[in-house]
Amino acid sequence: MSGYQYCTAMVVEKDSFLRDALVDAINAMGFRFVLKADGLPDAVEKLIKVRVNPDKIGTGGIDLLVTQASDRYAEGKGPIRWVRAHTDSPDPFMPILAIGPARPGTNKIISMGIGETAALPPGFSAEDFAAGIFKSTVDRRHFVKVGRYFGPDRRLTEEEIPDERRESDLPYNKAGVRFYPPPTSRIEKIGKDFRIGPDHVDAVRTAIEMHIPDFRKWVEKRSRQIVSAPLGDCDQRPEHCKA
Repeated sequence: MSGYQYCTAMVVEKDSFLRDALVDAINAMGFRFVLKADGLPDAVEKLIKVRVNPDKIGTGGIDLLVTQASDRYAEGKGPIRWVRAHTDSPDPFMPILAIGPARPGTNKIISMGIGETAALPPGFSAEDFAAGIFKSTVDRRHFVKVGRYFGPDRRLTEEEIPDERRESDLPYNKAGVRFYPPPTSRIEKIGKDFRIGPDHVDAVRTAIEMHIPDFRKWVEKRSRQIVSAPLGDCDQRPEHCKA
């Protein structure tokens, strides 16, 4: 049994309170190192360094990206699209846990379909966050490339489609879908038999509540504020940030 002691994560979040809470929660799960970025340009700069200058940034790979994706500005969904599509991305297969928008009047996540591995509703708990990290990092779905979309196969949940079925899946092949097996190195690093338990959840809860005692309500309120904010000019970004 192994764990996250050899893994590195990155948190992309504008709000410093939430960003620090998430970083500490990921550390509590046992991650070796957690990078943090306050928006898309900062995230892109650090991700490029991971690929071209790992000694300077402190790591040669990212095993998990956590980003607030309910933001209407470019910094929200931008990191997901950049990691999946940009030629400078250090790993287009990177596990991505997105904190996404919810259906009006509920705390149920709206599927974004932009390449995230897993998603959390705005008012998530410590249990939700720990489970989201685990689900993202052990996901074994094949990736698909169709049109402008590249990401985990959204037709699947837990099971993989056998290779022989993929070869004969003519409607999808004719539509120009290409399948890519995910790298196995990350699963080997974490350990095939690794599971999260109550100790992980308690550690995450303690880390989060040190920053924000009523965390779930705070995050849900902030998400509503983001959705109601004026739409920013998403094109006002450095050229290297655009996927």
